[in-house]
Amino acid sequence: MGLPCGTFNTSYKKETAIFRTRLQRILLIGGIILAFLFPLFAGSYLTTFFIYVMITIISALGLNILTGYCGQYSIGHAAFMAVGAFTVANLVGRGVNFFIALLAAGVFSALAGVVFGLPSKRVKGLYLVLSTLAAQFILIYVIVGWFGGDVMMHIPPVKIGEISLAFPRNYWYLVLVILLVMTYLARNIARTKAGRAFIAIRDNDIAAEAMGINTFNYKLLAFAIGCFYAGIAGGLWATFVSIADSSQYALSESIWYLGIVIVGGMGSVAGTYFGAIFIRGIK
Repeated sequence: MGLPCGTFNTSYKKETAIFRTRLQRILLIGGIILAFLFPLFAGSYLTTFFIYVMITIISALGLNILTGYCGQYSIGHAAFMAVGAFTVANLVGRGVNFFIALLAAGVFSALAGVVFGLPSKRVKGLYLVLSTLAAQFILIYVIVGWFGGDVMMHIPPVKIGEISLAFPRNYWYLVLVILLVMTYLARNIARTKAGRAFIAIRDNDIAAEAMGINTFNYKLLAFAIGCFYAGIAGGLWATFVSIADSSQYALSESIWYLGIVIVGGMGSVAGTYFGAIFIRGIK
């Protein structure tokens, strides 16, 4: 968001601040209040649809970090969501606490992302895209073969204390809180040393390496963070629909996610929101 006339940045800290004007703070607070009140007035259909949109945004934020910030294109993002979905399905089915299972979903997806990010040391551009395409098929094949993904895995109803998450209105607040936290973290990444390294690699990886940036390590970090987001989103979606089904994470879904990042604007957190709403609205 641009600054009003007469407002200037006098330091790097002010330039990278998340909220630079009072209007931005007011709009944010108002938007959050409306988001928390939305399920009280909206019907079940709209609530369910926007839960789907919010989970899409969480996953797309991860891809935006990987592709928009670091310039590492991936068309296997949905497969990493599948890793998260089946991790939650397996752990919750064995009686593991939901939040621990959800965190494990993000961690296992991040580890899978690091493995398939290893080719980024030697290849980039189209060749890296092909390696992530391999991830799309290999991960789904492993899920189908090892975890019974072809017959789907049912997830028992999840409760937080006495609150059942089987109702869309209750699940809305869980997803909304996670979305706000993940958005805050994604927005802050660009302000960190790692975020600046991501942007340098995206702009010119050779120049970044000449400046002393360990490009390979930061590329792997970008894969880990991006896939962690995907795993969290996959776990949330599987829990919401009570089924982990490998067919929900096909190649076409990965292409849609890349489209969300491109349409919304690569490297833009706000653009990820608009891109997800637009793509899910026309899909």
